[in-house]
Amino acid sequence: MSKTDRIILFLLALLGIALFLPPFFRAQGGPRVVQVEVDGRIWKEFSLPPPGAPPRRVKVPLARGEAVLSFERGGVRILPLPRKICPRGICSHSGLIRRAGESLVCVPNRLVVRIIASGRAADFDAVAR
Repeated sequence: MSKTDRIILFLLALLGIALFLPPFFRAQGGPRVVQVEVDGRIWKEFSLPPPGAPPRRVKVPLARGEAVLSFERGGVRILPLPRKICPRGICSHSGLIRRAGESLVCVPNRLVVRIIASGRAADFDAVAR
């Protein structure tokens, strides 16, 4: 192997490493805000606590009762609702959301919980037009 081959091989190895490192050094989302919308109007906004913060619960008044949001493990979820308030309970089975652009929706109660990035673009996986 000549000296030129070694230099080319070394540069290719550096290029390969450089392509895999950016996700590890990228800023982790910046400040994120949980926006709670009831009946088409923004009810309240909360800052999303960091992953190590103790769990916190917030009651959201609805037309048929109230929903409970659980802020835990760096995300938010809707706790299971009684059948008379939400017959199918799909919103509570959606699980925990953590990233900007994700949302939880309870259609019968017109409740939308979404995470928005404050001050920067959302962390979308893809954009469709």
